[in-house]
Amino acid sequence: MHPRLSLLDELRKGGYEASLVTTFNAFLPFYEEVVLRRLTNAGVRHNVLLMDARQYSISIQTHPPRLAGRRYTLAPIAVPGAFHPKLIFLVGKHKGLVVVGSHNMTIAGFGFNRELTNVIRIRATDDEAGLAIATRAWLEVMSWIDSSSDKLPRQIRHMVVRVKDFAPWLKARTSQIDGDVQVLAGRAGAPSLWKQVRELLTAPVKEAFVTGAFFDAKLTFLKKIHADLQPERIVVAIDPATVDIPSEKRRIAGVRFVRANSLGAYNDEKDRPNGYLHAKGIYLRLQNNDCVFISGSANPSAPAWLATEGDGNTELVVARLGANSREVASQLGFAGMSQLPPLDDNDWQIISNSPSLVNDVAPTGCRVGVAVVVDNEIRIDAVFGTKLQRATLFLLDAHRQEISSGGGLTARASQYAAKFPPEQIEKARFLRCVIDEQSKVDFLLHHARVVEKQARTSTQKRFKEALLSLQTDTPNIGLLLECLDKIAFADTVTQTPTQTGRTSPEGSKSDNGHSTPESLAVDIYEVRKPKSRPRLAHDGDLGYLLDTLIFHLRLQEDRATENVDRLGRSEEEQVGADDSEEGDESHLTEQDRVDLLKACHAKVCLVIRRMNKQLIAYTNGRQSLEAVLIRLLSVLAVLRELRRCDGRAPWVDQGKTTVPVEERLQLLDEVMFSLFEGTTSLLHLESLGDEVATSEDIARLKGLLLWLAWDCGLQFDLNRPFMEAPKAKKARLSPNAKLLALAQSIRADEKVLEEAQQSIGIFTTSDMDWLNAICNLATQCDAAKSGELAANAADGAEPGDVAIHRKLENWDLRVVAGADEKYVSLIKLCRSKERISYTPTHLLTTRLYANPLAATQG
Repeated sequence: MHPRLSLLDELRKGGYEASLVTTFNAFLPFYEEVVLRRLTNAGVRHNVLLMDARQYSISIQTHPPRLAGRRYTLAPIAVPGAFHPKLIFLVGKHKGLVVVGSHNMTIAGFGFNRELTNVIRIRATDDEAGLAIATRAWLEVMSWIDSSSDKLPRQIRHMVVRVKDFAPWLKARTSQIDGDVQVLAGRAGAPSLWKQVRELLTAPVKEAFVTGAFFDAKLTFLKKIHADLQPERIVVAIDPATVDIPSEKRRIAGVRFVRANSLGAYNDEKDRPNGYLHAKGIYLRLQNNDCVFISGSANPSAPAWLATEGDGNTELVVARLGANSREVASQLGFAGMSQLPPLDDNDWQIISNSPSLVNDVAPTGCRVGVAVVVDNEIRIDAVFGTKLQRATLFLLDAHRQEISSGGGLTARASQYAAKFPPEQIEKARFLRCVIDEQSKVDFLLHHARVVEKQARTSTQKRFKEALLSLQTDTPNIGLLLECLDKIAFADTVTQTPTQTGRTSPEGSKSDNGHSTPESLAVDIYEVRKPKSRPRLAHDGDLGYLLDTLIFHLRLQEDRATENVDRLGRSEEEQVGADDSEEGDESHLTEQDRVDLLKACHAKVCLVIRRMNKQLIAYTNGRQSLEAVLIRLLSVLAVLRELRRCDGRAPWVDQGKTTVPVEERLQLLDEVMFSLFEGTTSLLHLESLGDEVATSEDIARLKGLLLWLAWDCGLQFDLNRPFMEAPKAKKARLSPNAKLLALAQSIRADEKVLEEAQQSIGIFTTSDMDWLNAICNLATQCDAAKSGELAANAADGAEPGDVAIHRKLENWDLRVVAGADEKYVSLIKLCRSKERISYTPTHLLTTRLYANPLAATQG
């Protein structure tokens, strides 16, 4: 026989970092005191519990939670029928566990009932079948969240999605494998569970065996089995003392009811299960000797199995096929169900006298919802109605006792907001809105930032601690750059991109017989402020890195909230530490600082080399542009944080730098030579779609590239010395060409300038003058392209002039490198071909000035 499984023992096993549990109903004190404690003791930091919205209301009012919204995320899911799946989804970096069964999150479900549960363990490296099952289950979770998107605050939905951040193996998988074990899901608007099961049948059904705790009032589903499959017999095993079934419907053609005495896993008569039969299962024997066994959350009822577009339950089951099905059914007693004793009249009398066990009526008329606490402000989605604006507000503790009362709600777009003193919000677990004597709503408070901190992966926590340490006298540079390396360059195996690689370095032929440069065009007439600024499709550790460094999460406030010391250590890490009694900087010797900086340089060089290899892989068509851009964004963000330590952190002396100038220049060169030529480049992202071209991440990346050019000391120089040597001319004009390309990448985008200003403007006014000069250069570029700037014939072109094509509208400005009687030579940002030539008849030239005063002085 299959051993009786202790779900709590399964939860105790290590290697997992996040959990998601779904249930129909829940005894929340049991989840918090037993299951959650087991999870956290096993190292599972991020925990989510989803339950049926109606049952959520009952649980909140009868047994309110103490830890929800702080130690874990609790969310109600509203669906047309019942939200009924019973799923435990544990994930870690290298493994996963999917548990699909009949158990609710109650003491009975985990210990006393006769439940039927499928446990699927997943190895992240070589378990294709397991990965397919996990992916299927996760896609269903996402569909449940999507269906409730208008009823759940954005922060709650985000916490659910964050579960997959702990499983890099999960988000990379989309393929499905039709193995012997498959996950099936039923919900309104999707194919019914019954239809999905019928598609698995390879031959007519000979016998059908069914068990469950709840049947529909007309036994519609049992009749459906008989009508659709026409088996020789249908055997239904039930427990007369606990089953919910209409006794007057007991006589159905072809259906035999038996006592479920021996169903379940046990070794001898002493171990025979005698608890409440809550298991649900269907075993089908086919005429070709094949078998199908289905078990999970679905009771043998019409709402569970025959969901339609507008109604029906949300369910989750596991289907086992072939030999696997036959073995499991035999060991659980389903194969011998026909030998069980039939129900007699006394059994049916017990059934008819038993009260219904279904309880879906809340004890009071109070509605229940979820509110979010952000920045000491309580926010409620407007979906709860305009009546809330005239409600009286009360803060309640974990026992739903009043802490304080306050004013009303303030309407804001799609939300209402309430203000209370921070110390009162800290104690509160609920916000009660009393509209009148008959109408009130209790909102469970979800403390977004508190839960967010617990939702960090181990890599994210280490990265944050290393980042905080940069301003101390013991910077953990190695850990910082190690995390960057793992996050940014994870899974960097190059592959042939689809429609995102560069074109041939040689370009195409122009109408004058010479090579035309790959366009750097920007149509200024299409430059408009976008309606929205989407983010690129990244999440997990990379998303956290970018949110922390680019979107300015408050790390210093996190430091205070989490009670870490000046070295970024938690309270536990401080125990037993032998710290110096002196100040922060006193124990750092000169040699210490030299060694730290030397180690920093070595690791920075390694990161930049890896980034340069990614850029080269893109130019060779072995890496996609989007992957390269998002990695470059993360690398630049970390380099900027390191540069902010120069002359400020105790381990970096005045005049020293964390990122050597030569390394900065090398990275800038590789970026310019890789990303500013070709039909798909930083200036031509349209082929990747609007979500990429207009994304906030791309705008931030362009701003950081402006910062890098400033940090490398690039200047737009038109001062041509007398008798200038060719080498000196190239050295002077090359920065001009790079700055001209960067200026054209701005495209009047405020986000680009915002990021550049935040990066550059932290120093001096003179530094901002540099950015202002580039903005002026960008304005002149727009004027030159539109014909608003005076231009001359190209036969008088001089080195440093800017060329404009007479005929091609979708063409970018380029710096003139030289000219003779036949051709005008232009600078091309490409290592394999640094110049490109045109006949003067095809070009116009003008002179641009980074400093507007230079035009009048010149």
